[in-house]
Amino acid sequence: MGQKTHPIGFRLGIIKTWSSRWYEDKNYAKWLHEDLKLKSFIKKKLNHAGVSFIEIERAASKAKINIHTAALALSSANAALVSKP
Repeated sequence: MGQKTHPIGFRLGIIKTWSSRWYEDKNYAKWLHEDLKLKSFIKKKLNHAGVSFIEIERAASKAKINIHTAALALSSANAALVSKP
């Protein structure tokens, strides 16, 4: 039997990039759990839109969320849910 490697972990930094782009020393666990909750919330609310990939970038007190989806447009109600500050 050969050694099995994770397909995403094997390609990180070469072909693929990380899905969350930020660095934090003190609140790492808090931000990580926050990212996981955000991703699950977005996937649950926009499951009909065919969300394939969610990227989160953080800088200081701001977060930028990029949602890659198969659908061309979001309804105004769902767009309001996502863009709420």
